[in-house]
Amino acid sequence: MAKTSSLQSMDDLPVVIDADAHVRESQEDFFPYLEEPYNQWIHTRNKPSDPREEERVRSKVVKSVYPSPGAIHPDFTGRADRVIVNSPEDVKEGHFEKLGINKVVLTPSQNLALGAVHHDDLAAAIASAYNEWMLDTILDADPDFYGSILIAPQKPEEAAEEIDRRADEEKFVAVQFPSAGANPLMGHEQYYPIYEAAQDAGLGIHMHSASQIDMISTFSFMARGTSRYLETHSTLHSAEQMTNLASLLTHGVPERYPDVQFLMQEAGIGWLPYFMRRFDHEYTIARDDAPWLTQMPSEYIRSNFQISSQPMEGIEEPEYIRSMINLLGPENLLFSSDYPHHDFDNPEALFNVLRGSLEEADVEAIFGGNAQQFYNL
Repeated sequence: MAKTSSLQSMDDLPVVIDADAHVRESQEDFFPYLEEPYNQWIHTRNKPSDPREEERVRSKVVKSVYPSPGAIHPDFTGRADRVIVNSPEDVKEGHFEKLGINKVVLTPSQNLALGAVHHDDLAAAIASAYNEWMLDTILDADPDFYGSILIAPQKPEEAAEEIDRRADEEKFVAVQFPSAGANPLMGHEQYYPIYEAAQDAGLGIHMHSASQIDMISTFSFMARGTSRYLETHSTLHSAEQMTNLASLLTHGVPERYPDVQFLMQEAGIGWLPYFMRRFDHEYTIARDDAPWLTQMPSEYIRSNFQISSQPMEGIEEPEYIRSMINLLGPENLLFSSDYPHHDFDNPEALFNVLRGSLEEADVEAIFGGNAQQFYNL
């Protein structure tokens, strides 16, 4: 039976916080913030012999820095337009005016691929440049704009230094670990300096799926064995989250760093109740594989891991949504839109389902209260 609620519209909510609101940055946006020698290297690497061509080439960035999945994973989604979000005005128009959101925690788009950049020092420099661009161009423009500190997992010590350097900046409320394509997986000890720095700073860690990059790296067999968007995009987001979550648990990261909270973004919700039960079952058979754990894996998930809502599968089945949220615990779910990406969730549609399925306090927590707690807003 559906719960009764006095909430009639999103205007009745105390606050609506988007835990995965994207900017859509380009290399041209943040490369000017690159420190030397990388700025000069990027702009002169292919310097032409003809002086008449020099300015044209200098004005263009090297296009091969990031992996290019387009040839093997085309974005055939039925949308010809790509909404650009790289200014404060873009964020206000899209997230605030169109979607009715009050506060946003902004997430990269292109830089979700940073973990797959095949130049470790350049990746670390890009992370710092991106953070500086975000502060200078977007975050400081509005009191309701927040962001996460992008780090390069290829260089954990430099990543920890970046967290330390930015930790006192109130506009940064989390750490963005570009987990797509992370090699090795997130539980590996080489990343411990990142988790220690996040714990010292009191910042949670974002784990964001990116199926194109995972297909190139972590699940490269799919690049060879699949030929359509549908079969990859519907599987890889949750596969990446499960793989990294299994690594974090097996290697005892939440036991070593109990104050670090993780937010798993853009994989839907139904996979997590399954994973909790499956991993508990496997753990009872092979406890020696995770000797650092002192609790059942699902207990760590409930205490140290939360999940964002988008893409909320089964929205046309309120009973399914209600049952999944009850299995997760509504306190572990944060609303996210994923706007302006092609498959973003309309917050009003989700609100209308939840207000008829959950207690009023739970709806308010999902749309804002849980995010306030995770981000210490």
